[in-house]
Amino acid sequence: MSAQASTDTEAGTSGPIAIAGYASLDYAMNLAPFRGVDATTIVRSRAEVWPRVGGIAHVTSAIAKASHAPVMAISWIGPDAGGDLWRDEVAATGVHVSGVIVDGTRSPTSHLFYPDDGGTICIFDPADCHPSVLPEAQADDVRAADWLILTVGPEAPTRSILDTLKPSTKLVWVVKHDSSSVPADLRARILRRADVITLSENERDFVQEYLGELRAGSFVIETCGSRGARVFYSGADGLLEQGAASAAAVHDVDTTGAGDTFTGTLVAALAEAGTLSVASTLAALNLAASATADMLLQRKQASSLS
Repeated sequence: MSAQASTDTEAGTSGPIAIAGYASLDYAMNLAPFRGVDATTIVRSRAEVWPRVGGIAHVTSAIAKASHAPVMAISWIGPDAGGDLWRDEVAATGVHVSGVIVDGTRSPTSHLFYPDDGGTICIFDPADCHPSVLPEAQADDVRAADWLILTVGPEAPTRSILDTLKPSTKLVWVVKHDSSSVPADLRARILRRADVITLSENERDFVQEYLGELRAGSFVIETCGSRGARVFYSGADGLLEQGAASAAAVHDVDTTGAGDTFTGTLVAALAEAGTLSVASTLAALNLAASATADMLLQRKQASSLS
């Protein structure tokens, strides 16, 4: 463990936590092995909830369960039944939704395909409900936040969020492989500002060439599926691994939202700890891994009973 990594940095313990990014109505399906374009692939099954609320909804729900802090959603929906469903389900978890803006003509949707031969195919329609300038109600929530989780979202509001953050706010970036929403210069800018970055091992290539932009004292959490997750610290000696957490293997279940449940629980634990250090990050990592396994097991049990 490096000397820099053992030094605690101040972190908000009871202030508001904001989560910013796309809303989505998710249509998740398990497929037979994918046959490629110009061929027919059979749907084995579809999610028991159709559609299921997605986007930042999984993160907000996980934080609301794990934290005593106020939780604020910053997102965008259309004036339709899907948007109403999304906002109402997020609000039902105890999350503040005054930062959920209604605009355009329709809400975003995702079609998520999980082929038997592995991987995920995501077809995302961002719809037309996203502003070019961050509305003042959302800017107020950004300025109020002690922690802000930035997930994939529309490019212009994401840039405005970075402009609006107060210097003391802890920024967590949840990496998603979407170059249309997060172009190269924006990736580098986020890495220069973020205190914690979470990504899967398959998403590392999306940011690999920009990791030199990491600010000193930041943490990178890399999830590796059933092999668990690893913690890296950015210090004077570069990006060095500091520890890992194991994961319980849960087979034959839709994993939508698992990564977001992991991140939400992680951030809630870090905010409650009051420090951002190797010790607090590893403790939060173990809590997040356990919460994610519990969520997947509950989903599997619910599916078997349906």
